[in-house]
Amino acid sequence: MYLFRHNQHPRNDAARTDDPNEILAAADVLTRQIKLETVRSLLDFFAENHPAQLLREEFFKAVHVGLKNLGHTTWQSLNLSKYFNLNMQPISALIIDDELDSRSTLRSYVGRYCPQVQLVGECANIIEARAAILKLRPQLIFLDIEMPHGTAFDLLEQFGEHIDFEIIFITAYSQYAVQAFNLSAAHYLLKPVDIEELEKAVAHVAVLLSQKEQLVRAKILLENMAAQNTAGQNRKLVLPLLEGFDVVRMSDVLYCEAEDNFTCFHFTDGRKSLICRHLKYYEPLLEPFGFCRVHRSHIVNLEYVKRYIKGKGGSVILENGQEIMVSNQRKDELVRRIMEG
Repeated sequence: MYLFRHNQHPRNDAARTDDPNEILAAADVLTRQIKLETVRSLLDFFAENHPAQLLREEFFKAVHVGLKNLGHTTWQSLNLSKYFNLNMQPISALIIDDELDSRSTLRSYVGRYCPQVQLVGECANIIEARAAILKLRPQLIFLDIEMPHGTAFDLLEQFGEHIDFEIIFITAYSQYAVQAFNLSAAHYLLKPVDIEELEKAVAHVAVLLSQKEQLVRAKILLENMAAQNTAGQNRKLVLPLLEGFDVVRMSDVLYCEAEDNFTCFHFTDGRKSLICRHLKYYEPLLEPFGFCRVHRSHIVNLEYVKRYIKGKGGSVILENGQEIMVSNQRKDELVRRIMEG
């Protein structure tokens, strides 16, 4: 890995590392570069010299997300997809959608903007889809939610634990489904399909395929969908890491803490996990399940709040003794939720 500093040419200041945290830090530094040519030069140099393909992929993905989160327009001119596709093998894919126009549009977009994807077929319902998957063995399926003869989840349940393909859902589905997708780190595109989101989803799938994570993600998605009407914190959350991902129960999360562009998860057993996503990403995912954002830098699990101490905003004491400050703007909401139990 090569870490770059703002005030020196990258070829004169390259430090080699395979540490995931340093990789994320390097991506964060790079997203703060102002000049387009500087960013492009650093990316090209990194692409040519870093030997680990998977680390390259994660680095470029982090740069892409970081540039957008910082409000840069730079990312729009970089054609970052070319970096995602380095040394990637073709991905065989199947489109499953009952709407002819939707299949035609997606086929056109994939052919034009996702050169690493090789379409092997199309299906209009889950009966055709099951037969095609068994025959063609695609690595990826673009899967509509609502179709004749059953839903996408009916199709997935037919494969049980034998899901050996990645899934990108194409949906105009209800909010609870979108929430389940986010909790499971599953991939989905809202209709009408956005080209940029399609490119990002395919690039992410390409990395995951090389890491063999498909089965676990699909299983977690089905568990979360099945648990949609249950109370408490029985759902699982997939936390993406550079070397793979962690599957955690919400009940094991003590609190989350913002660290620049990242989120640090603190667990009840004392473990920590640094995730390359903003705290604001997790706020709407966690709040319906007993979590509350008490400060711009903290989300706490209300199950572990032991005491509230009054003050301008006050603070909360968690069961492990950790004290976390509460902002004045968020105090009333916190107190209301605690009182409601």
